[in-house]
Amino acid sequence: MWTVTIDGARILLSAHIDDFVIACANRHVLDGFRARLLDAFEGTYEGALQHYLGCEVTRDMDKGATYLSQTHYAEEIFTNLQFLEHYSPPYSDSAKYTPQQRRL
Repeated sequence: MWTVTIDGARILLSAHIDDFVIACANRHVLDGFRARLLDAFEGTYEGALQHYLGCEVTRDMDKGATYLSQTHYAEEIFTNLQFLEHYSPPYSDSAKYTPQQRRL
């Protein structure tokens, strides 16, 4: 993870092999940085982030929230181990838990 500040806006850049994620609260600064990066290096812009490192990425722009999920990965493990037909989640998909309710 690298950070740089341009025109007062912090840019976060994460890299994994040949996949990069760029985040910035200022859209104009983000677009300019991405354009300069793609001018300097061979690459493509794939649009808004939807998947990264096996995680599904969902954004709620109204709430200013980003959610990560590995549902597909977990279902694949259960299917491969033949657990899925015997498994039902012990929680609702819409359940909200406080940090005090989490158990390791």
